Amino acid sequence: VQELSMMEESDKQMKTMFNNSIRTYTDHDKDKFENYQETETYFRNNNGLVRESSPDIQERSASPPSLSSSFKVLPPITNMLQEEKADEDFDYEKEEELNDFCMLRLRNISERTLTMMVMEMRKLDRDRERIIHPSTLDNLVQKYKLPITPCLTRLKQKFEDKNFPGFTNYEDVIRYLGQRQQEGETGKRSDVPIEAASP
Repeated sequence: VQELSMMEESDKQMKTMFNNSIRTYTDHDKDKFENYQETETYFRNNNGLVRESSPDIQERSASPPSLSSSFKVLPPITNMLQEEKADEDFDYEKEEELNDFCMLRLRNISERTLTMMVMEMRKLDRDRERIIHPSTLDNLVQKYKLPITPCLTRLKQKFEDKNFPGFTNYEDVIRYLGQRQQEGETGKRSDVPIEAASP
């Protein structure tokens, strides 16, 4: 009987120790469990929380963090250099540079400005031949404050009317400037070329 009582007492002590070990894990163990429960696996034993080793976790922690998130996306270097170029540094005889110049200078010009300009051109064109004198184009560009004066000579050559030599086809000019304005506003180039009116 005495031996049975000792066994029961020992059994009670073991149960008490086990229950206490579960309830009394340290605050440090709690923090570890809260911080890592999503990435690492823990299990309890009589010593508190114990981390279970995981090859996948070790492999992920050993890999270097991505560097791409540390840097902001910068604008294209080509565009930055073009914006810094002075008017006289553009070669207007080259189609690409002429387009770039007009695109950069017209990007802050509203579409309404070009619409008002072409409406005035049509009023001056009493015979509806879609032509104006080059000096008239110069005056209208100044009136509507289009910052394209440096390339006007090239534009008048490019859009000289085939049927009326010495005159400028203003419809083609406005269509060309409209495309460059939209490209500057949206940052997307148009693939549709605009040439002078055919005879």
